[in-house]
Amino acid sequence: MAALLVLNLVWGGSLPATKLALDGFGPFTLAAARLLLASLLFLPFVWTVRRPSLRTGYVLRVGCLGVLGFTGTQTLQALGAGGTTGATA
Repeated sequence: MAALLVLNLVWGGSLPATKLALDGFGPFTLAAARLLLASLLFLPFVWTVRRPSLRTGYVLRVGCLGVLGFTGTQTLQALGAGGTTGATA
């Protein structure tokens, strides 16, 4: 329950935090910074987990979907938050 509470607080605070961060960054810079930070935090996990053998084509397709999905989400969130008030976000 504690983990779910923390998850909801982080998730719920994401848009107001994005709105505040847009005072110092442009939406594309903010999205890139968020993705870079998340990638750096995720890399140690990737290196320690045993990965099953997958075909290269599959890995490339899933990787492209992941990059597009996460990049699109972060960029569109920053652009949307920039066009509204913090309370509305």
